Amino acid sequence: MCPLLWYLFKLRTVIHRASYVRAPDWPAPVRYAIAVAAAVAAAATRGALTAVWSDHVPFLIFIPAILLSAWAGGFWPGMATTVLSAGFANYFWQAPKYSLSVATVADAVGLLFFIAIGALICLLSESMYRGRRRLEGLLHSIDEGFVVFDPDWRYHYVNDRAAELLRQPASSMIDKTMWDVFPDIVGTELETQLRRAAAGNEPVAFEAFYRPYGRWLRTRVFPTPGGFSALLEDTTDRKQAEEASMRLAAIVRSSEEAIVGKDLDGTITAWNPAAERLFGFTAQEAIGRSIRMIVPPDRQGEEDDVLRRLRRGETIEHLETVRLRNDGTPIKIALTVSPIRDADGRIVGASKIARDIGERLHAEVERTKLLAAEQAARARAEAAERRATLLSESSAALSASLDSATTLRTVSRLVVPRFADWCIIDLVTRDDTLERVAVSTGEPDTESLLAELQRYAPEWTSSQPAAEVLRSRTTIVIPEVTEDTLVSTARDERHLAVMRQLRPRSAIAVPMVTRQRIVGAITLVRTTPGQPYEAADVAMAEELARRAALAVDNATLYSEADQAREQAEGANRAKDEFLAVLSHELRTPMNAVYGWARMLQMGQIDSGTTPRALDAIVRNAHVQLQLIDDLLDVSRIISGKMRLDFRPVDIQRVLESALDAVRPAADAKGLTLQSLLDPSAGPIHGDPDRLQQVVWNLLMNAVKFTPRDGRIQLTLQRVNSQVEIVVSDTGAGIRHELLSVIFDRFKQGESGSTRNQGGLGIGLALVRHLVELHGGSVTAESAGEGKGSTFRVKLPLVVALVATKDDRAHPTARQPMPAYQGPSLRGLRVLVVDDDPDALDLIATILRRAEAEAKLCSSSPEALAALRSWKPHVLVSDIEMPGEDGYSLIRKVRELAGSEGGQIPAVALTAYGRPEDRVRSLSAGYSMHVAKPVDPVELGVIVANLAGRSLSG
Repeated sequence: MCPLLWYLFKLRTVIHRASYVRAPDWPAPVRYAIAVAAAVAAAATRGALTAVWSDHVPFLIFIPAILLSAWAGGFWPGMATTVLSAGFANYFWQAPKYSLSVATVADAVGLLFFIAIGALICLLSESMYRGRRRLEGLLHSIDEGFVVFDPDWRYHYVNDRAAELLRQPASSMIDKTMWDVFPDIVGTELETQLRRAAAGNEPVAFEAFYRPYGRWLRTRVFPTPGGFSALLEDTTDRKQAEEASMRLAAIVRSSEEAIVGKDLDGTITAWNPAAERLFGFTAQEAIGRSIRMIVPPDRQGEEDDVLRRLRRGETIEHLETVRLRNDGTPIKIALTVSPIRDADGRIVGASKIARDIGERLHAEVERTKLLAAEQAARARAEAAERRATLLSESSAALSASLDSATTLRTVSRLVVPRFADWCIIDLVTRDDTLERVAVSTGEPDTESLLAELQRYAPEWTSSQPAAEVLRSRTTIVIPEVTEDTLVSTARDERHLAVMRQLRPRSAIAVPMVTRQRIVGAITLVRTTPGQPYEAADVAMAEELARRAALAVDNATLYSEADQAREQAEGANRAKDEFLAVLSHELRTPMNAVYGWARMLQMGQIDSGTTPRALDAIVRNAHVQLQLIDDLLDVSRIISGKMRLDFRPVDIQRVLESALDAVRPAADAKGLTLQSLLDPSAGPIHGDPDRLQQVVWNLLMNAVKFTPRDGRIQLTLQRVNSQVEIVVSDTGAGIRHELLSVIFDRFKQGESGSTRNQGGLGIGLALVRHLVELHGGSVTAESAGEGKGSTFRVKLPLVVALVATKDDRAHPTARQPMPAYQGPSLRGLRVLVVDDDPDALDLIATILRRAEAEAKLCSSSPEALAALRSWKPHVLVSDIEMPGEDGYSLIRKVRELAGSEGGQIPAVALTAYGRPEDRVRSLSAGYSMHVAKPVDPVELGVIVANLAGRSLSG
């Protein structure tokens, strides 16, 4: 190839030297200007030679001009020079001169022959130029560097690839010797090889490393006439690939891992010594056979899948599988299979690395067991530490405050989210109801939903876990909360929807018990799947509940002690204030009595003044008597010995008597007394004197606190099943904070030496006690100071009291029994529960006279046993009993199944007759509330109605 390149180069040199003036890149105007100038210059030269040549040979001088124009400008500029030259020759030197016409055929032939020669010259010049371009393109397009030297080692030609390999511009090397361009090769092995090649007469090839460039160059030198030429090839990548291949082969041979090569049909092409040791086949035995010889029959599909993935170009990483040894024993291995590609990128096979993982798997199993045991132990230790920390922090929080609700809210926030995802704490209040005091969550998204749970505080009879815990006093653990769990514990549809949105997974409900008393319950819930509460968690929750219960109990005891102290201090202050007021109220009238009496005794009063003195003495003595009577009434009420004479009362006449009693005092202050009395209101049962005392006290209170020219109104009306007595005035009014205590004993709106009105502060207290003894209620209303006040007394139309002729002492005292005239209770079994033997005897006598069968019990446990065994029709129970009261009894009864008496009608027969007492009894589960003492006929009617008997039967 090199001699051919040299001859091509020589041809190129000839062409180059023949056309070195060609400038094809010049603009067209320049090239055509050269064409015109050449023609003009040739014409001028021919004109100068006319004296020598005469008119002979007119075209000869124009041939060089055509050559010049064609070489410099190309085909068309050369043709332009040809045409101009023909015109000049014909015009100036052919007959007829100075005319473009042609006279003879010979002249025409000569002119055409000249034009044809010019066209041929232009065509040959263009062809030579294009040939040179193609030759240069050929020399520059080969992948190898091509260099031509003359015998003196001067660069004569350097193609682009050679300039790239030698890292020198071609123009900077032309006509310079190699030793000038690369002085660093002088005296090296490369110089020796080059000189030996140039001196020989046959081609020489050698490979050398040129250190300055860090490249391997393969050089082939060919002798040529007039010097020599060389082909340069960069073999660095090939050399590096060969070295890498040799290193890889050495690594494969020395590898401790089995390395196997195979084609896409699964035929083994390589088998290193480690593969021989692992599988028991020698390389001679394995190479050429199918890789399936080591694949177990039940895993042949696995090899098919590997080959399919290899054809797609995938690499299989760490495939743990089983292969067979030469002796048939299975061996556990891990495979890494990678595709092998040829130079064109086609996948032609695969390399497979196999590792024996039997011992490793065994070690991993053992390590996994040890790690699991260690992690479990660590987790238990960390959980125990977390629980201990939580208990410690909770204890600190519980002891930091004596406000139980605030303390429990702090504890609930500590529990979340370390021990639960949300926490609910319910407390038993003093009135035996349940209050939800804390709801905490660690997820902001659930705060609004948990806030809704605040209104779903459990009730004693509900099926919520907290209620069950409070009833049983035992911990409830729900390892997995199911849909059935949610449905069974939800109070209503909205409650169920909220619980579904919260998605509880596991829950614990723990009672808070202290001193054998249930004080509340803590409910802990986790919403994370796979984290159920375990035995250690239950122990932690129970300990937390125990400490919380102790804190609540301490707070309650402190609160009770504080309240007792405040009550004692208040009572002491009230006693001091009462004694001071009593002294004042007694001394004030006594002063008038004593003063007038002494003056009468000493004869210092004339006959005209004597009646006035006697009137003052009687009036003030009456005031003292009234004070003493009020004090005695208070004492009787406190000791339970207030005597009432119950009989039918004309309430309108009672009110008119009270109005007549206070009218003088009202007239003295210029007050207007108005009365609106409904004659159809009544009659009622009661003590007329005490009822008149109630109304008199309210009217006198209005007179006392109503300024002159004010108005007092007394109203009597019937409202539903009650009689309502209203006393309203336009007086001083009552401050808002006094409304709740205005009926307390010795409580006055004013105190001290600057008060405007006298009195002991017991009038309104007497009003309340007397009204309640009649089974009614009294309330006070006021819009504020200076805006008047209204007192409203409500009395039942039929009062549940025993009508007797004699005054009665305490309501539980034995009473004479009139003849029974109520409905017959024959065949009814009535269970009676009361700790007072006299009360039991009284109720039993009433029921037996009505022909009922009565069974008497003195305690709640005895009553529950009788309820199961005796199967009564109606239950009549007292409320206040030692150990376990009537409220607790009815709750336990309602928890029983219907077949055990859980639905039995029940009557609360109690000495508590306030409206709030009625509400509490009915809320606890009683069917009816009756205040003691009870009328026998009324009791018979109540029992008959509850048992579903006709009143006539």
